[in-house]
Amino acid sequence: MLSKKHRPGAVVLPEKVEDKTMYKVIKGARYNTETAKCLASWSAPCAVSDFKYYEETLYRTKAGNYFLHGEGHGASPYRKREPDGWTHGEKIIPMTYEQAQAWAEEHLDGDEYENIFGDADIGADATLTVSAGAMRKLQQMQSQSGKTLKAIVDELLGVQS
Repeated sequence: MLSKKHRPGAVVLPEKVEDKTMYKVIKGARYNTETAKCLASWSAPCAVSDFKYYEETLYRTKAGNYFLHGEGHGASPYRKREPDGWTHGEKIIPMTYEQAQAWAEEHLDGDEYENIFGDADIGADATLTVSAGAMRKLQQMQSQSGKTLKAIVDELLGVQS
């Protein structure tokens, strides 16, 4: 949501209702700004009152899908065509993991990036999100084998540690 917090005292043009969220189903996947985890936000480097002003927020769904929610004024990339001209608009843009990383590299500092995607060093371990059922299965394999979860996943993927 376009907000005054970015520029104190700035006039905010057409604004969404405070409790309204954006929810879309795109290619069979659900994208909901209320239920997805907000990872990072960025705003255009201009005054909130500028017609070019816009904000973008990166989210990750419970299913692990990334998406960008963008919204902005009438001269922004998110503008919406109305019969009498351009006005405030918003959009959800599904992203691959790599696209989300690229967005974060462009818009966030190093610490913010690593808080989302982990250590950027080549060869570093990564965080993996799995379903509850997959986690139960991995834990069962762990208790039977005595191996770490990392070792089990590496073995399943054929990765040499």
